[in-house]
Amino acid sequence: MAIIMKLQQGETQRAVSRQFKMSQPSVRDLWNKFQRTGNVENVKKPGRPTKLTTREKRMLCRDCLKEPFLSAKALYVSSNIDKKVSVWTVRRALRAGGLVSRIAARKPFLSKSNIVKRKRWCKDYSAFNAMDWNNVIYSDECRLQMIPTRRRLVRRRLGTRLQNNLVCHTMKYGGYSIMVWGAIKGDGSRVLVKCPTKLNSSEYQVVLDQGLKELCDTSNTFMQDNAPCHKSASTLAYLERRKVCLLSDWPPQSPDLNIIENLWAHLKKKVTERNPRNAGELWTFAKEEWDRIPNDAIHNLYNSIPKRLKAVIHNHGRHCKY
Repeated sequence: MAIIMKLQQGETQRAVSRQFKMSQPSVRDLWNKFQRTGNVENVKKPGRPTKLTTREKRMLCRDCLKEPFLSAKALYVSSNIDKKVSVWTVRRALRAGGLVSRIAARKPFLSKSNIVKRKRWCKDYSAFNAMDWNNVIYSDECRLQMIPTRRRLVRRRLGTRLQNNLVCHTMKYGGYSIMVWGAIKGDGSRVLVKCPTKLNSSEYQVVLDQGLKELCDTSNTFMQDNAPCHKSASTLAYLERRKVCLLSDWPPQSPDLNIIENLWAHLKKKVTERNPRNAGELWTFAKEEWDRIPNDAIHNLYNSIPKRLKAVIHNHGRHCKY
């Protein structure tokens, strides 16, 4: 606006251009724009007109909602729109409609029977208070791999995709792996036991011998999922002999209700960051990182249990965000 004020005061365009170290044509264009529009701000230009009509954009979004796993290219081929646009135009139309391509959540398949059982179980245990849940010992098994198969992000320069130190090396079945059994309690205490890669009922009972003696007493309820070695007649008889109070009606396909699953994700991440080079380091790092988990993290997981039950009930027995 200082340039405009100088010109309004009667100074020549050449004098103003020298004063502000600008070319004279730039000063002239600025003055002409001010006289034409009343300001010197750049107005938004409409750009090239879109080739898709509003109706065609709505049609693409509707087709995408019907078949959400179709790629933009497949959607473009199967749609009824005139093939006058590129696949990128279709992608832009879908993004504008709020349909962005994302990684799909992976959840266990739920049959109708599973859904009914999950909803009924959550309703039955909704009356539990914080003290009741703190007395429940949550347990589960987890496989730790020396070379993980999960995706990893890397920051690199352009053209260095295959540089050796920037490649995520893989091995069939993740290379060497170990199976661990863990259990947690509401006061933050926890136990981690190394167990055979494949568990049968007798081996599982040996693991329980090592783990339960450190955590379980007569005031606790023990939770385990519905794996075959957990629900076998010999395992149930073993728990009865040990006088372990069992949460026997655990719903099927319900990892979102088992709070120890969150700790497995944390443990895998921490162990991977330390890059174990052999089987001994894999177990050593797992034990160290397990013991380093803050007690507050376990307390927060126990506090989330009522929210999980409400979320499953709200979703009519289907998966929740946890």
